[in-house]
Amino acid sequence: MTARRPYWLGASIILIGLIWLWQASYLPQFAQYAELGPGFTVSLVGGILVLLGLILIWQIARGESFESQEGEDVDADKEASWPALFLAIAGAAVPLATMQHLGFPITAMLSFSLVTRAFGSRRIVFNAIIGLGLGLACWYGFGLLGVPLGHIIPVLGI
Repeated sequence: MTARRPYWLGASIILIGLIWLWQASYLPQFAQYAELGPGFTVSLVGGILVLLGLILIWQIARGESFESQEGEDVDADKEASWPALFLAIAGAAVPLATMQHLGFPITAMLSFSLVTRAFGSRRIVFNAIIGLGLGLACWYGFGLLGVPLGHIIPVLGI
C-alpha cells in the first residue's frame, strides 16, 4: 500500500496565496510613494505563495518525503511549554487591546516584555526598559519620516 501524500498542504499554500492576490486587487498597485503602491507588495507575496505551493505539490508528486529534522540544541523529547506559548500569543495580541489607549511606546514595551518572558528571560525590568527604548525609537523615527504614530501616551493626552 502506498503512503498517503499530503497534497492538501500544497493546495493550502496556494489557497492562501490566492487570498492574498484577491485582497491585493483592492489596493493600489502603483503611483504611490516610490512609484509602488501598497498592493504591489501584497501581490508579490501572494504570487510567491502560489509559486511555492505549486513547487510543494510537484515535490510531493515526485515522492519527496518530509521527515522532521534534528535541530541544534533542541530536546525533541521535551514537551511544549504551554505557558510560554500563551505568553507569546499575549505579546502578539497586546497591541490590539492597548495601542489606542497606551500608545506605541508602552505597547511595544508590554509586547517585548511578554515575548522575552515567553523565551525564558527572567529580567523583567531590563526587558521592559529595552522594549520601551525600542518603542520610543520607532515612534520617533516614524515621526521623522512623516508617519506619526499618534500621541506618545494617548490616555494622558501627551
